[in-house]
Amino acid sequence: MVRSGRFLRAWWFLLVVVIGIVTAARVLGPWWGGDQESKTWAAVARAQADLKSGSPARALAGVERVSDRGPWEADLLTVKGLALAALNRPEDARPLLERSLSLKPGQPMVAKVLAAVYFASIQTDRGFEMLKRAARLDPEDYRPWYAAGEILLHVLNRPEDAERSLSEALRRRPDHDESRIDLIEALLALGRMDEATSLLEPALRDRPDEPRLLQLATRQARLAGRPDEMNRYAERVLALDPGDAEALLTRGQYYRMTGRPLEALADAERAVALNPDDPASLNLLVGIEGFLGYKDRAGATGARLRAARDRAERLGVLQEQITARPDDPEPRWRLGQAAAESGKRDLAITSFRAALILDPRCRPALDGLAGVLARSSGR
Repeated sequence: MVRSGRFLRAWWFLLVVVIGIVTAARVLGPWWGGDQESKTWAAVARAQADLKSGSPARALAGVERVSDRGPWEADLLTVKGLALAALNRPEDARPLLERSLSLKPGQPMVAKVLAAVYFASIQTDRGFEMLKRAARLDPEDYRPWYAAGEILLHVLNRPEDAERSLSEALRRRPDHDESRIDLIEALLALGRMDEATSLLEPALRDRPDEPRLLQLATRQARLAGRPDEMNRYAERVLALDPGDAEALLTRGQYYRMTGRPLEALADAERAVALNPDDPASLNLLVGIEGFLGYKDRAGATGARLRAARDRAERLGVLQEQITARPDDPEPRWRLGQAAAESGKRDLAITSFRAALILDPRCRPALDGLAGVLARSSGR
């Protein structure tokens, strides 16, 4: 199933680090050929400086009236494309960056941002092709691989691909904690317990109060069939964050296993309130309600569970269609609709925008995006 939890963080991470490493030296170009040409190069250089200082809107405004025609075309398109990407307009950035890279292939930062744009449009094959190109141009940079791993693991639910990408990130920067934590999560999802344990145990010794590591330790104990240890870790997570839905679910499952149904019911209800569309939380809740004889409540929760499973299945089918039809906007806007119905706002916005990258006039995507944004603003 596609998940939206941390997509935006990964997307912005990749854009920020890429734009942050751009230097004006590669953009200034030669200062030849007369006053008008010098003014054009100067405008491009100023826009690049604005980008570097974190002002993409000002950068874009500074080159808005500069003609593309001339030896500066590739550099100008790069500045515009990076600015649009930083302004979260990937559908507008994409053609400019593609054109720039075709004119001037040796631009690793353009390849990295294009990779982010392709991931944003859920075109993972193209994203990875662009990452490979960026790696050839800038082989030591770990950050695009980390961002790709985040998207693959937390958005697209593809732990096998995420594991490969995160391993590449760690190969480039062995001390990057976030890549290591994500890699542990991917290995657990793949059932590779020994490899996950070899990374998790020393990480926990170094950072015993890191919530994500404790969550992974909880998951590991559950998968290994050690319920008491599972619950101890869940309790530690909840001591740090009483509203952690996964830890509440885990503790509720433990209470149910150990004959404490009322306590299990309280945790299940809180987990569902925090994550209303989660099949695991709904499944726990309906089981406890049935055990306690709450027939009407169990019936209503059972209906919610069936609907949640249907939506999860629908999201999975749409993701498969996106992979099979990478140039077709339809499965993307349908994924946006399904995500909006499930309350997954970030995924809905991402999916509608992905459809618009492929077809800027796609009416279902335009209407769907407008509806999600209007609901978000309270209109």
